[in-house]
Amino acid sequence: MAPRVVIIGASLAGLRSAEAVLAALPAAQVTLIGDEAHAPYNRPPLSKEAVAGLVGADAAQRAAALAKLVFKHRLPEGAVEWRLGERAVAVTASRVVLADGAEVPYDWLIAASGLRPRRLAFAGLEERRHVLRSFDDAALLAASLRPGARLLVVGAGFIGCEIAATAMKLGLKATVIEPQAQPMQAALGPQVAAAMAAFHRAQGVDLRCGLAVTGVSQAGLLLSDGSEVSGDVIVEAVGSIANTEW
Repeated sequence: MAPRVVIIGASLAGLRSAEAVLAALPAAQVTLIGDEAHAPYNRPPLSKEAVAGLVGADAAQRAAALAKLVFKHRLPEGAVEWRLGERAVAVTASRVVLADGAEVPYDWLIAASGLRPRRLAFAGLEERRHVLRSFDDAALLAASLRPGARLLVVGAGFIGCEIAATAMKLGLKATVIEPQAQPMQAALGPQVAAAMAAFHRAQGVDLRCGLAVTGVSQAGLLLSDGSEVSGDVIVEAVGSIANTEW
């Protein structure tokens, strides 16, 4: 009997896993479960081209932008049961339990559930605070990126730096708070990180390194040196958490 293969996670890893399973076992019954309603799509452009292109976009333009990001695949027509917009919440020895209580039986299970953004451990200003992981996150952030607005980015990793650069091009004022001595220092090393810092500052980014966020105020964020920085839009780019609770 052909195995029932359930893949939790409908992003790149899940999609390529489905392709690999069916290439090896064409008769396998493959189910792909993803908590987003969208087909698997490319995430790295979200912090630059996608966000910039979504500013002021209507529904048709958003749909076209998403279509450009959707991965092409080699899955035979009808070979996969797509369970998009459904979240896995638990797993037993033979079934995956979804958030609505439905159960999906399996013989083999592949975990490709990816990550979600880590959030700051402070309450307040929720209407201004954003993360960037999904296309829907990008669309929500883009709606707030108005010329002249003050953007606060917490975290000077790849996503944080790209969002700040994109915002500057859109006419915003960007401040980036980073606890390390330089942006992306762990990934790039001190010399390249210092060059990256100089580049962003030359573009007008207010880059504040060696500081941590200690709280939220009415105007923006409180920092570890006792200062306060105001912002109309706040992006939390402080790392990620594995989606493994299920």
